[in-house]
Amino acid sequence: MSLNAITWARHQKVGKGPAKSILMALADYASEDFEAHPSIETMQGWSEQNRKTVISNLKYLQDKGFIVDTGRRVGKTGSIPVYRLKNPTGKRVEVGPPDELSTSDTKSGTSKQSQKRNGTENGTVPNSTGSSTVSDSKQYRKRPGSSTENGTQNYQLTVIEQKEQCADQKTVGAPTSKFERFWQMWPQSPRKVDKADCRKHWERHNLDVKAEVIIAHLQAMKLTKQWKDGFEPAPETYLNGKRWEDGLPPTEEQLAARAEDAEWWLDASATERKGAEMGVRARNAEEPVPYYRVFVAKACGRGPWIDYVLKHAEKSGSPKFYEWVRTQLGDALLPPDDYAS
Repeated sequence: MSLNAITWARHQKVGKGPAKSILMALADYASEDFEAHPSIETMQGWSEQNRKTVISNLKYLQDKGFIVDTGRRVGKTGSIPVYRLKNPTGKRVEVGPPDELSTSDTKSGTSKQSQKRNGTENGTVPNSTGSSTVSDSKQYRKRPGSSTENGTQNYQLTVIEQKEQCADQKTVGAPTSKFERFWQMWPQSPRKVDKADCRKHWERHNLDVKAEVIIAHLQAMKLTKQWKDGFEPAPETYLNGKRWEDGLPPTEEQLAARAEDAEWWLDASATERKGAEMGVRARNAEEPVPYYRVFVAKACGRGPWIDYVLKHAEKSGSPKFYEWVRTQLGDALLPPDDYAS
């Protein structure tokens, strides 16, 4: 699992909720090079979509440029495609696929900022041993004045900063332990207490080996609305509950989409998303939403949407349309007290 890939994926504007779910599933299984090869069955279990819908959404993501088929195949039978997650705009980004990062120096493969910081011209102490007390794992930091492109929050990968921090620490003295980095990164609030107990828990469970995952998750959580509003847990609660294994909460856009989908039959976009989820063909450009809604309602079976499409057809003033709706739904889905006029 790559937290870098998950953070990138969850901020993409895909345009379809079910397709976004498949993109998140791929990101959940992606390596650090943004390549993933979960099977269709795995993505079905992850997204709770049927096989036809998963395949349809994979094609949608490819058409929109969010993923590409590398042409490689893996698995026992050599039939599982390997996909690469990709920024559809083609622009350089600061968190995303490795070959699209704006922080990379494509000629040397190293950061220009890092080269500048590690030089002797600016007064810092160069690393003569070739090693660092700070891990080169990737973490996220929101850059001051960062903008949003294609719905992607620009987070600065702090590999550079960790090397800078290492140089600074050599200048002033003692290095920072992984626990201290965790503690310093935790937001200041009345719940930031019991440092000694947290340290004991950290050492007892040897969390140094998971420090980079924990710190990357902490950085991402600090950017969520919940934590920004001051609803972060106490550090000890976070550690005891292994909260870094819970993943990241849904974005505000995802929550809004879920609210719409709760009563999907009342909204045109939500109806189309529900249709894709249920394996109903895509709505034709010239097809009125009320007609398409009937096919989606039929695929969903009994529910309040059936009453809605019937009442809507009845109020349309078109007996022909009303009879067409009744015929499409069939006797099995008509309410017991529904009678043809």
